[in-house]
Formats: sequence, C-alpha cells, structure tokens
Amino acid sequence: MEERNNDNVLEEMPVSSPEITQETGSPNKGRLKIIIPVAIVAVLLVVLLGIAAAAGLFGNKKKLLINAVANVFNQSAGAVGEVWAFDEYRDMFAGDKLSMEADFSLGEGVELAMDISKNEDISGASIDVGYYGSSLFQADLYADKEEILIGAPALTETVFYVDRENLDEDMEWFIKEYGLDDEVAGILRSYNEESRKNTEVYEELGQAVGKLTGAFAEMYDEMKVEKADSRNLKVDGEGRSCKGYTLTISDEQLIRLIDVAQETYESNEAFQLYVDSLLAASYGYVSPEEFRRDYEYDLGELLSDLGDTIVEEQREVVITFYVYRKNLAYLKAEFWEGISVEWNVYGGNFPLENTKLVMTDGYETNVYSREGSLEGNLYKAGYQMDYDGDTMEVSLEYDMEKGDLELKISAGYGLYTLDYLLEGEIDRTVPGSELTLSIDTFEMNDTELLAGDITFSDEAGEITKPEGERRNIMRMTQADWYKIAFEIAGNLYSFGG
Repeated sequence: MEERNNDNVLEEMPVSSPEITQETGSPNKGRLKIIIPVAIVAVLLVVLLGIAAAAGLFGNKKKLLINAVANVFNQSAGAVGEVWAFDEYRDMFAGDKLSMEADFSLGEGVELAMDISKNEDISGASIDVGYYGSSLFQADLYADKEEILIGAPALTETVFYVDRENLDEDMEWFIKEYGLDDEVAGILRSYNEESRKNTEVYEELGQAVGKLTGAFAEMYDEMKVEKADSRNLKVDGEGRSCKGYTLTISDEQLIRLIDVAQETYESNEAFQLYVDSLLAASYGYVSPEEFRRDYEYDLGELLSDLGDTIVEEQREVVITFYVYRKNLAYLKAEFWEGISVEWNVYGGNFPLENTKLVMTDGYETNVYSREGSLEGNLYKAGYQMDYDGDTMEVSLEYDMEKGDLELKISAGYGLYTLDYLLEGEIDRTVPGSELTLSIDTFEMNDTELLAGDITFSDEAGEITKPEGERRNIMRMTQADWYKIAFEIAGNLYSFGG
C-alpha cells in the first residue's frame, strides 16, 4: 500500500467543463438543476449520520462508521474547547439578559460608541458618532413585540416607528403608495416574513424535520456496508494502516428519500421559506423571490427531475470510509454528473487539526484545508479556501495564558487582494459573566480602520424608548419625507455653523 500525502487529492478529482446548448441554456442554470438537489441530498446524508449516531441504531459496521465520524468532531471540539478555555462562559447568555458595549476610534479624531441590550422581550440599542469629543450623530433604537422605535434627536424631533402588529397592512399601503415593482415588494414581504417568526413557524419546521428523520432512519436501516481493502494513509504525521469500508445507497433508497423531501418542501410553507432563503443567500441574493426569478427555480421540480434521472440511469451513491483507531481518516462520496466530496482527516493534536476537504460539482473544484499546531501555550491555526477561482487564507495565533490574539485574512479576487489584520487581547474581566475583547488594531491593506474595546455581559443596561413625535415609517408620504429632510438639513447646517 502506498502512503497518501497532502497534495495528491486534487489529482484524483474529476473535473469537467460545462457545455452550453439550446437545451441546457446557460452554464449557471444547468449547474443549478444538478447541484441544488444533489447538495441537499448530501446535506441530508450528513444529517443522517448525526441522527443515526444519536439514535444508536444497530449494525456493527454501520455503528463503527457513524462513531468514526462522531469521534472526529467530538474529540476536535473538546480539544479546541480546552484551548480557548471558555467553559465558565458556556451559560453566559442562556438567560434572558445580555448586553454589548463597544468604544472605537476610527481614524483621525473620529469616535464610535455602541450599546446593545436585551432584557426578556425588550431590546434596545444606541449609537454615538463623535469627532474630537463632540457628538456628530446619535441614534436610539427600541424594540418589543408590539413596535420598533428609532430616534435621532440631534437630527429630527420625529421618532420613526414600525407597528409590528399591523405590519402586513402597513406594508401593502407602502407598496401601493410608492408603486413598488414586484421584485422590491417581494423583498419587503420576505423580510417581513423572516422577522415575524413565531411558535407556529417553528412547529411547522419541527414537523418537516420529523418527516425527514423518519425517511433517514428507514434508509439507514437498508444501507449496505461492506469491507474494503486496507490502505496506508497519513494520520498524525505518519503512514498508518487504515481499515476500509464502502457504504452503498441504492437508487430505490435515494428515490424514496427524494420523494419525502419533495413532498415536505411542497407541503410545508415554513420549511420551503427556510430552504429557499438559505439557497438564495448562498448564491448572493437578497431574497428568495430574486433567486427564483433569475433561475426560474422550483426545488420541488428539481427534486422530481433528479428522481426521474435516478430511475432512468439507476444511479447509486457510494461512500468510501477509512478508519484508524475508531476515528475517520478518509471519506469519499461519489454522486453523479462528476459530483463528489473527498475528505482527508490528517490529525495531529486532535483529528481536525490538519484536514482537507475537496468538492467537485462536475464544473469546478473547491478546496478547503486546515493546518494547525499547539506548542506550549501558543495555539496556531491556518485555513485556506480555493473556490470559484478565488482564494482566501486565514491564520490565527492565540496565547492561551496571556490572551494575546492575532488574526490575519487574505482574500484574493482575481488580480485584487484584500489583506486584513486584527491584533488584540481577550480579557476574562468577570469570569462567567463578562468578557472583553481589546482590539489594538484592525487594518485593511496596512491602513488602520479601528481600535478599541468590546465588552459582552449577561447583565442588561437600562432600556428606554426614544422620545419625540411618532410617525409610522410605513405610512409616510413623500411630502412627509421632504419635510423631515428639510428639518435634518437645517439641523446639520446649524451644527456646521
């Protein structure tokens, strides 16, 4: 058996180029029809592993594989937890109260102060921008279940508010008053739906999870696991003999899972909105409506098409595992259309200290890797991501004893690169109750953006409502806005004079 090194992963990954035809349309739309359903199935399989591990489902080989994956995460989480040693803060925000205070200097003479507090069902925030000790701008926000208030007393006597109980009616008035097109109106409605999640929504999501969990358990019970030849892989810095296994999910099992996912998506509005919002965000869209419009997207149809393809071509998913001392050392899941996921767990002080994840969708290959070490009190971690032709590198150093912290981020977009640097300290000012991050400098491309302190606490400060003449921001006409704009301009002129 030959030893596997850190660099040969990409050589084994198939990469193909998309063809543009009248039938397939643009490469993006063609990719979407393949990638979204497969990505969802892949995520479902990962969740399946967690559910199966938690449920303690039977089957020695299956249990061995599930435990191997669980051990990687559990041991790594425990080791990282020991590095940061924040156990006393575990329940810091478990209660109803919390607060955050920040004081920053932003360039020459500019100062920024922020306070955010939450107490049971009431939230409040304030922001103050100063210049050489004089306040330039100050604003206050208050929110509870009934209303949201925003005031800026230095600019206007008006306190803007949103009536949360009548927000649907107010929003439709606003859309009609300003003649907003369907796209903008859809974005507003989407934000409204997201901001008004309640117990019924979470109950709907729970029902969706229950259906999928049942489908997972059924498929898991029918999966076929067989032994594979052992293989010599690099683990903990040395070549190790690792036991091999293959897990096969048949086309019939996949189709049943896809049918349940499709039915759940089409019948459960809360689950549909949740999934659509996640997909829209992952593709850089503000709202699901925009995403659906640009891609002529319907996940139910995509899942149905995927099921038909599996029926026609009798495709199955094969997952290959290699295990060393009850820990996962290597995993490769092969789907279809050149889509695969390959995960190397190289280990170190803990399993995920050094690891590489390679994903190809049949069009391009994305690589995510981590390298780390722990030397005495100095914890180091480096991350590299190559995706869609762009790269990002992150390096972190943390002194466990002194609290000194250094974070570097380098993001390359073609010929353009952004370099960020944060240096500071973490101070356990009140163990278990208060934590302070002191930022000595935060820079972008060698230019300092800010410096200052952020303090987190499980105690909330006083939360008050802004005072002034209230105006419903969703019921204001253009004339109302012009009047307030003139008031703000006059106040700014007086300040400047």
